[in-house]
Amino acid sequence: MSSESCPLCQQNPATNTTANFDIWLQCDTCSDWYHAHCLKIDNVDLIEKFYCPPCQVQHDKSVRKSSRSSTRLNYADLNEGTAAGDERIWQRLLQAKQFQNNTFPRYTADQISIALFRKTGLREPLIIEKNEPELGMMMPTNLTVTQIAELVGRDRPLEVIDVATQSEITSWTLGRWADYFSNPVRDRIRNVISLEISGTALAEKITRPQVVREMDWVDLAWPKDAKERPKVQLYCLMGTKDSYTDFHIDFGGSSVFYHVLSGAKTFYLIEPTPKNLKKYQKWSSSPDQSVTFFGDLVKDCYSVELRAGNTMFIPTGWIHAVYTPEDAIVIGGNFLHSFNAATQLRVYQIEQATDVPIKFRFPYYKKLNWYALEKFDEWLREKREFSYFELESMAVLTVFFANSVSEEGKMNMTIRHKHDIPDTIEDPLGLTKRVLENSKLALLSSDIELPKTKKKTMKKKRVSRIKRELEEEDEFDEELEEKLKKDDDDDEWNPNEEYSEEPEVNNVNIPMNPMSTKKRKVNSNNDISDEDEDSMGTSSKKTTLHLKRKRSGYACGSNASQKEGNTSTSTVKQRLLELMGQTLSEPIVEKTTHSGKNKHLLYGLSAMQGWRLTMEDAHCAELDLEETEASFFGVYDGHGGSAVAKYTGESLHRHVRSSEYFDKKEYIRALTDAYLKIDKELAEDQSFISDPSGCTAVTALITPDQKSIFVANAGDSRAIISSNGKSKPLSFDHKPSDPKESERINNAGGFVEFNRVNGNLALSRAIGDFEFKQNNTLPPEKQAVTCHPDVIEHTITAEDEFFVLACDGIWDCMTNQQVVNYIRQQLAEKTRLEEICEQLMDHCLSPDNDGGGVGCDNMSVIIVAILNGKTEDEWYEWMKSRTTPKKDALGNDIEQKEE
Repeated sequence: MSSESCPLCQQNPATNTTANFDIWLQCDTCSDWYHAHCLKIDNVDLIEKFYCPPCQVQHDKSVRKSSRSSTRLNYADLNEGTAAGDERIWQRLLQAKQFQNNTFPRYTADQISIALFRKTGLREPLIIEKNEPELGMMMPTNLTVTQIAELVGRDRPLEVIDVATQSEITSWTLGRWADYFSNPVRDRIRNVISLEISGTALAEKITRPQVVREMDWVDLAWPKDAKERPKVQLYCLMGTKDSYTDFHIDFGGSSVFYHVLSGAKTFYLIEPTPKNLKKYQKWSSSPDQSVTFFGDLVKDCYSVELRAGNTMFIPTGWIHAVYTPEDAIVIGGNFLHSFNAATQLRVYQIEQATDVPIKFRFPYYKKLNWYALEKFDEWLREKREFSYFELESMAVLTVFFANSVSEEGKMNMTIRHKHDIPDTIEDPLGLTKRVLENSKLALLSSDIELPKTKKKTMKKKRVSRIKRELEEEDEFDEELEEKLKKDDDDDEWNPNEEYSEEPEVNNVNIPMNPMSTKKRKVNSNNDISDEDEDSMGTSSKKTTLHLKRKRSGYACGSNASQKEGNTSTSTVKQRLLELMGQTLSEPIVEKTTHSGKNKHLLYGLSAMQGWRLTMEDAHCAELDLEETEASFFGVYDGHGGSAVAKYTGESLHRHVRSSEYFDKKEYIRALTDAYLKIDKELAEDQSFISDPSGCTAVTALITPDQKSIFVANAGDSRAIISSNGKSKPLSFDHKPSDPKESERINNAGGFVEFNRVNGNLALSRAIGDFEFKQNNTLPPEKQAVTCHPDVIEHTITAEDEFFVLACDGIWDCMTNQQVVNYIRQQLAEKTRLEEICEQLMDHCLSPDNDGGGVGCDNMSVIIVAILNGKTEDEWYEWMKSRTTPKKDALGNDIEQKEE
């Protein structure tokens, strides 16, 4: 068709030496053909629908498409020729804006090392002023674009960006670009940002910084003998004066090293906070993207100027635009690494949600992540030392892959292909489980330097995320900019947060550990059954028992064995443990067991960590409370850490004895006073300001005259007494679903959602948990979560045999009467109390960690025998005689019923 003329040939004589008369466009209405040159269109790939000039009268202008997710300038402007006049619109736009002065660190070459990134996590951009030998980077000097063309190949196809329209032109070669760049008279401002040069003669003159080579997953994990590999490690960028690249995130959340060989560059950088990424996703998918400057939509946009010789590292996920104040040549490269896999995956899923074309994605992305996971497995088996950031990346990547693969069902070739699982990985799910477990152990067994968390101020009024999103407009209207400006609540990202399926709302969804998707329930017959959770992670049945995790802030820390450290950093560690999951691959069944006696009482106690990562329970047994002949026992079930439980176990009984009400024999007031005082003491202790932990407290005070037992309880640990084989409750669980508890929570400004305080804490009374005690207008007993105990007095009778204090790790598995029956059966064999405690915990221990719920908790039990004037041997004989099973008329055993 090149010899034919089109309807516009007479109006547009061939004067452009680059004209291409072999490219035609057919009108979508009348089917007439036109030369692209005569239409003044450089790239026909940008046209979605073409209407010839006569047909435009009825159908308006042609519709252009873009390789990006939205347009930069209206195609109508380009067709009318107005875009050419706006070539320098970006320069004028940027000059009219105000940007934050950056405070990014400047380093010398000898300061850049893996050790630095293990400490900082490479979370903010950094600049190296000079390329010195210590950086381990080699760069060519005095390099020109003409030399680049010769070294790479003048015939190399090249994608060129038309700056005014931010559109791609694909018909160029590197030789043509060199001619254009060398010509001082340029018809348009153009830019090259995607020339990958690995394997070329130019690449032989370049060595990437040593630290990049030491952390790049392609270098570390990709098989050396593989025929194909991601080619993203070396780019040559060439921009003419006034070039501009609009805001974007480097593919796959990859980080970038960026060295300016000649000229200058100005970067406009935005931190990838959850809010900013959500705004970016919405902006990049909006039809109004071309008329909205993204820097106006965020709180802080930083400018950084680079000159020849400068090197900058742009970390994972940073949103940035680039302006070229003078002709510039830059060498850079992209790399994925082990210090921020969470944001890397987050950017990947934003690309998924916004349908970024494959050609603009990180090549072999999922396969490289699998290889990285395989490398993690190798490193963990070698017992290397890791930073917090590396262990976090292991956990995030493991959970991400485990979830996506486990959803598919049985492994087959189709699933392997879908998830780009390398052939070298025979058991993908086994790999994820192994890495997750070993990374947990690495975190728990080493003193890792942790990043400090930022202390956040409480807001007077908080609108729920769901409500906020329902109120948002679906379209990117003119009010959006103002909304986004005001919406600068940059909460930290929770990788387990539920997200909407709507792309505009969705950021990324990396769910909880898929190895923990079921809860286990014990029925009245002690049979354990599985029950699926709903999408919110709670059971659809009200009777289902909650997981051990009382709150979404995570449990971390052993009991007496835990090393006490900085509370703000321990919070970070807890957050990572939450991501990793709460259970071990094998339970820790070693027990802490004690026994004791005086002339009135005999006791045995035992505690076991079980399936949990750490031991958070504490206990107390004082036969003679500071020489008063009173006795005191307590079980303290920790959550969110062990610090509060440990402190309470060491101190609460002392507060009881020192209370002014104790000597007055006002024991209910003495116990209540002690609970309130210890909570206040913790709140005023600087070392507990940032501690997220709390604990239940169930305590029993036996009066000096041995006539009464006073049981105080706050939380869902429990006390019972066996009287002639019948269980009698000495405490009642405090749950948010209880009407009285719910009323107090609501009156304090909280709410109950999914039977949890503020949708978070699964009990309504506790010591500690100060985030739920923030209403300064109310006394302690009226806070949403209060430490104020209920106290029950029991008068000891001749029929009373023993009483039991235990955490919910026992009561989740057995009823009150089942516990009494079990203990009495063991006493029939004259088994010692401390041994019964151990056997009771073994009986409740789940055979596996499926679901991380019932039978997977820490467990603590105290059994106290009431001697009533008997000796120890006499009491055991008495209990043996009382536990001979009673028979009905048919000779069947009669089981005791609960009172």
